[in-house]
Amino acid sequence: MRRYARLGERALFRNDSEDIFIASLKTISRIHGAFTLLPIGEQYTRWMARNKEELERSGVYPAVCDYATYCRLSDKASFMEMCKRFGLDIPERYDQKALSQDIMPFVVRPRVFLDDTGILKYPVLVATQGAYRRIIAMRLDLEGHIIERMIPGPGIYFCGCYQNGELLQSFTQITLLQQPGGMSVLKAAPSAQLPDTVTDNINNMFSSLEYSGVMMMELKKCPQKNRFYAIECNPRMWGPLQLCIDHGVNFPAMLAGASPADGPKRTGIGYTWNNGILDGYLKKLRFRSGFQRTDSMTGIAYKDVWYRSDTLPYAILEPFFLMASLFFGKRGAGKGSQDSHFITSEKETQSAKPSSLQ
Repeated sequence: MRRYARLGERALFRNDSEDIFIASLKTISRIHGAFTLLPIGEQYTRWMARNKEELERSGVYPAVCDYATYCRLSDKASFMEMCKRFGLDIPERYDQKALSQDIMPFVVRPRVFLDDTGILKYPVLVATQGAYRRIIAMRLDLEGHIIERMIPGPGIYFCGCYQNGELLQSFTQITLLQQPGGMSVLKAAPSAQLPDTVTDNINNMFSSLEYSGVMMMELKKCPQKNRFYAIECNPRMWGPLQLCIDHGVNFPAMLAGASPADGPKRTGIGYTWNNGILDGYLKKLRFRSGFQRTDSMTGIAYKDVWYRSDTLPYAILEPFFLMASLFFGKRGAGKGSQDSHFITSEKETQSAKPSSLQ
């Protein structure tokens, strides 16, 4: 761990553009030796997937699938088509011309991830008149978006690690508190709510892709119909990943070469991001909507993602970055930022060998 800390102090990357970012990673490898990256942010992960072969030739091993597969899963339009093909329910879509307050609540999602004016970088929930006025004022290119009915139920995350399409280990969790606008998860707990038919369909989808790596698929449970609707997929690390780790399902360790059975098994632990509540109030001003809540579960001991012995400095500093975003209009080092930084694997930094899942 000491070597990882020293590398973290000396190795800096630049994110001015894709070319500069990739060049900076290659420079780090040239100076410090080969290393593996476990990416979490959407923009950085796409850059690494698109340049994966070039990076690997330079001793940088991003734990991400190939670019075509990444886009197929991460882009909303192609993901929805795959879900229909494999028997997964998807939310009802509205024609762009039908956009009005009469169809609220609804969600606006980009069809594909584009760094273009008029295209959202992330989904936006429109459930109030204030949120509707805001989305209209943004003058979006509606042809570049999907407008779908909001499913009135809790979010379920199915998290998995695959090797050549075979599921190695999985974890399921339920979202109990979420920021306004459908943004970051603030509170979550383990869940076993997904029926076998749904998980079988998900596994069949990833088997068809011969997928290797980690993924998180969000589904929504509609209580009225007792059905689960596929919402989106992150073929990379995700926000409340710590909940899986606390239960002994250590996806980062698996990407670094550890066996799925190596981690200690625990139960009854929940996830919270308390600093994110402050961030949520800032987003409430921005999105003109409220927090999304589901009844808390009993018998769960909730642990904050940052207020731990090894990350306490981040817990103390994060509120200052969040407050700065209110005055300067840009996220600092907050956990839920659109382009969160990546995780570096200590094991791979030491051994300089790519993971068996790559």
